[in-house]
Amino acid sequence: EDDKLEPILTKLLPLVFDELLTQAEAALRLKIVNVLNHVLTRAKGNVAVKLPSQAIIERWFSPKLATSAGAPFFRNLSIIFLDLSVPRLSPEEQIALTLYCLEHFGELQPGA
Repeated sequence: EDDKLEPILTKLLPLVFDELLTQAEAALRLKIVNVLNHVLTRAKGNVAVKLPSQAIIERWFSPKLATSAGAPFFRNLSIIFLDLSVPRLSPEEQIALTLYCLEHFGELQPGA
């Protein structure tokens, strides 16, 4: 069952993080946070599951981050997911992710 988790998370997590950044209603944001917490619990239990680090990082450079009411939730949860996911990447993937961050550093939004 967990072998099917990675392809689902690759598609789902970026969408959930986008929704977290665009959702203005507090009750729905709470549900999104609950979904992310559940995914986090499942991912922590299976070190073989790779998470979409690149897609999460890309949201840090989104203009939505500067104006989103969900930005604090996004920042905290994305750091937790990145802390879990980056060590699971190959060294080459880690280098590519680092280079992406350095190349786009000037695009970081205020408050990010």
